[in-house]
Amino acid sequence: MTSCILSALNDSFVVTGYSTNWHLLLDLDHTGYCIAKKIAAMVYKNYPFLGTYLILHSSRDNFHVVYDRKIGWNRILKIVSTLAQLHLLNADYMRIRKFRGDLTLRTNGYLTSTGIKFPPMPLLLYIPKHYSTKKCSGILCYLEVLRAFNPYWSQLFRRYYCLSLLKVCK
Repeated sequence: MTSCILSALNDSFVVTGYSTNWHLLLDLDHTGYCIAKKIAAMVYKNYPFLGTYLILHSSRDNFHVVYDRKIGWNRILKIVSTLAQLHLLNADYMRIRKFRGDLTLRTNGYLTSTGIKFPPMPLLLYIPKHYSTKKCSGILCYLEVLRAFNPYWSQLFRRYYCLSLLKVCK
């Protein structure tokens, strides 16, 4: 299951999100870019079957990581549980995800009481050797939803969403 969700927080704005239960999404709060990169790389090193991953800056010191390969809900729960036990993810995150049966990341920007929360911005795409970006189905699904709710980004995300514009590590 992959879907786009809309959640009305109040009358003045709507928050959209991308939900899935077939590929791994991580919401890394209060980490900073260097730590987010290290966590993303560590997860890939321990679970290389996850394939390519994309790191996005979601707000201030918060980052999203989208892994590409379809792995199934039971494997996702195992990985998320391990990360929660290592205190790399909030324990509440694990409980909520298990209850809902999916992973969700915000895809749009909105106004808050303290200012503007901008849409997530792709920063880094890691592509393992011998891996084609044409196989990036999970990442492309996520980017399609991100593009749909952020019209001015349409120019950045053409047919293959210009993955080459990102900092690509191989």
